[in-house]
Amino acid sequence: MCEHDAFTHTPGSGHGTTRRTLLTGALAAPLVAGVSAGSATATTTVTRWVKPPYTDAYPAMQVKNAVGRLGEAVPVTGYFVNTTWFKITTGKMAGTYVSGSGLTTTNPATQTFAYP
Repeated sequence: MCEHDAFTHTPGSGHGTTRRTLLTGALAAPLVAGVSAGSATATTTVTRWVKPPYTDAYPAMQVKNAVGRLGEAVPVTGYFVNTTWFKITTGKMAGTYVSGSGLTTTNPATQTFAYP
């Protein structure tokens, strides 16, 4: 088997055709941006705010014991790991996970909420 790959294979080296394809242009852009082919989840970093009254932070996804609590209107920066969990990447809680349902795209301090 040939030890060359798409990046080091020399055409005409007698090893046949290269079996890997180097993606370029529009095909490579999603992979470079952190989206795997066929995936709906991106690792695009975004800022969200904690909804009232608070949300708990967990050391890993689907862990029952919280390691901290984030108060209302606290901004968190990170990315959605999947449709449920948001991983915080900056600040004191970096590396922890919060439920996406406890976050909002706008600062709650600038919103009016109606409580029952």
